[in-house]
Amino acid sequence: MIIDSHCHAGKGDGLTGPWDTAAPLDAYLRRARRAGISKTVLLPAFHSNYREANREVGGIVASRPERFFGFAMVHPSRDAGRIGEMVREAVERFGFRGIKVHRHDARITREICETARLFAVPVLYDVMGEASGIDLQVAGIILVIVGAIGFVASLIFWSSWGGFGRRDGGQNTTIVERDGTAGSTR
Repeated sequence: MIIDSHCHAGKGDGLTGPWDTAAPLDAYLRRARRAGISKTVLLPAFHSNYREANREVGGIVASRPERFFGFAMVHPSRDAGRIGEMVREAVERFGFRGIKVHRHDARITREICETARLFAVPVLYDVMGEASGIDLQVAGIILVIVGAIGFVASLIFWSSWGGFGRRDGGQNTTIVERDGTAGSTR
């Protein structure tokens, strides 16, 4: 199974480029089908109101839950104080499986890491190619809050979302415990 772990969907409101204007899925789905991609993690386009954008993506995920996973996008500064509430809605109402944070918006925060830990979901953090995007002190704080395995898994983003690589064509179910340990069942 091939999973695309980064696909923006829905409408943004920035109107400066494709990343914040509109991300329709029709052409993407045709290309994905030809490439053998069977599942996709959807993320909202950049938006001034990520709660609204997450809800739009939640509707898309709900329309084809066998095809799409959702990640809630949050703005570390603008959404400060309500990130837990936003992620709770995304996870409980729409079944989202993670959090997306972009350095373009602001640096990742303790609130985001604590929320990820609370809901036992990975964080996909785009540092915009800056090696200085995360310094050692910040990485240490993230590791303590989220857990080393969860953070590393977030950075490499589970290359095999559906399991740990059974070669017999069967399906695996991967279970990640709150303490960051992972196991596989058949």
